[in-house]
Amino acid sequence: MSTTPVYAQARTIDQTPQIRREDPCLSALPIGFMPFEEFEQEFALGNVSTEQLHPITTHLSQITHKSIAEGMELLLKVDENVIKGLESFIPSIKTFAPFIADKISQRGRVFLVGSGSSGRVAVDIAAKCSSKFPKIKEQIQGVIAGGDSALIRAKEGFEDSETDGEAALKDFNLGPKDTVILISASGSASFNVGCGHFSANSGTSVFYFYNSKNIPLRTQRLFERNVNPVIPLCLDIGPQAIGGSTRLQGATLAEACLGALLGSTLYLTQEEDLLAKEYPIELMLKMQKGLELIKDHLKLIQRFPQAEVEAFSSPHSNFRQLADVSTQGYITFIALEDSMREVLIDSTETSPTFSTNPIRRESEIHKKRAEFRAYLIGQGDNSKAWAALLGREVHPMDIKDTETFLLASEENGINSFSKRPIDAGNFLIGVAKVNESGSIPHQLIQALEAAKKQGGSVGLLVICRGKLSESQVKELGDAYDCTLIVENTPSDALGFTETIVLKQILNLISNSSMILMNKVHGNQMIDVRASNKKLIDRCMRLIKDIWAEYQPDQPLDDEFLYHYVAHVSTIKKSHEEKGIYTPSVVKVVLAMLALKKTPDNFQEVIEHLADKQERIDWIG
Repeated sequence: MSTTPVYAQARTIDQTPQIRREDPCLSALPIGFMPFEEFEQEFALGNVSTEQLHPITTHLSQITHKSIAEGMELLLKVDENVIKGLESFIPSIKTFAPFIADKISQRGRVFLVGSGSSGRVAVDIAAKCSSKFPKIKEQIQGVIAGGDSALIRAKEGFEDSETDGEAALKDFNLGPKDTVILISASGSASFNVGCGHFSANSGTSVFYFYNSKNIPLRTQRLFERNVNPVIPLCLDIGPQAIGGSTRLQGATLAEACLGALLGSTLYLTQEEDLLAKEYPIELMLKMQKGLELIKDHLKLIQRFPQAEVEAFSSPHSNFRQLADVSTQGYITFIALEDSMREVLIDSTETSPTFSTNPIRRESEIHKKRAEFRAYLIGQGDNSKAWAALLGREVHPMDIKDTETFLLASEENGINSFSKRPIDAGNFLIGVAKVNESGSIPHQLIQALEAAKKQGGSVGLLVICRGKLSESQVKELGDAYDCTLIVENTPSDALGFTETIVLKQILNLISNSSMILMNKVHGNQMIDVRASNKKLIDRCMRLIKDIWAEYQPDQPLDDEFLYHYVAHVSTIKKSHEEKGIYTPSVVKVVLAMLALKKTPDNFQEVIEHLADKQERIDWIG
């Protein structure tokens, strides 16, 4: 089937909103798209809490363009709900920690399972618990949909597959002593449904941590099983700061609540009952201190998105080019293993969230480079780097895939750190956690100094448990374009407080830079990828909401819109496979509607968007 079907008689926006069944625009869908009626029944998520728009951040993009610090304050205001969420979750910890601890004491295992950001959080929690309690290291596993390589390259399609969910734990020989904890902010992931039924059918105790009182029927069926029903852990703290962006409060909430649950559980297995009782409260109080500490550093934090935007906005940058025409416009992170997972929880999800390019395999050298990339320093070869990242060895089924992604900064290859552009027109950020001694890792400083010599912008982001000397702070501040040293950062024995502080700072930086690059409208992600069914639904709602803002008298029909999104996303994908950049599906469809064009006019529409610097306010 052609990726650009002919719509000679396609409906335009000045016709009646109610489309006719014989309209050619409805005659066919690209391969892989289910009929609209089935999609509407299964994946219309407009009532899910995490997909709503937060009233506090209604004018987030407008405010951020005027003042980055004020925009960041709005994002942090919504982060306060995470602390309230953890407080309300403590009774559940008291109830279920002893139950899970008893199973672990019988040599049972705990599997934390999720897709996307939820999967990265699952791996991080498992790695932290294994590090703190090495005697039971093999009993705590983090599993991400799509396999271990999904930690550094998002694999959105797996979220939609119950079959893949069923297969995720099939090789682990689950039994009654084991526990599975499913994680999904929206509670909508089909992957989790498949995994939940498979695990429950194996006699395993299954919990589901999610953040929306309204969930799809397929998820509800997990809790209504006649035999071994899944136990719901619903914690609804309301909308995300940016509509639907669950890498924000949703991921932070999972990190905090499940970190507290597992921490309390594992203390019980060591018969440290007092620590088990106190740990969730300690984490909650230290998270509050951490949030206040971040607020005190906003003037320094805002320099990082300013530097990113400077790299992206240069006339020589590849950021909005149709192909790589230069070696400018890239953000690169380097970090040690103690902070690499936090970097990836933020940066990996930037690609589907804001329609930037994903990390490339070695076979994809013809495609545009990833705007955001992270490398692990100090591990030598790639296999050691992956083991350090995961806190365990790579699962055997995932070894081949992880080998295609170079993670270690010392490894050589097409996508190696040595080939990554870090000279003039690019921005390299070093990230580290520092203990009370205040010693910045030598390898990190060495890499930053090398980038300085090449003429690139350089930043240093340090989370410090103690306090550095005044001379050291001044020296580091003078050495780099952007330096953020957050001293006296609250910490706890398992490391969740520092992780949450670092994650929230990284979220502020990436979201602010993408807002300034016009990838957010108000508090709506207008550059989201339509890479799975949940995101297709989100794209449709974004288009309808923004169109209604500018053209309230011309409502859009859902079925018509579904077909346009399907065809535009298919054409966009074909361009990407050829290494050609195109704007987001949301922007392209909105422009088509405004210009009264069809998917046949795709090239004309994206050229018009390029002339408008991808702004969409002109459609009114």
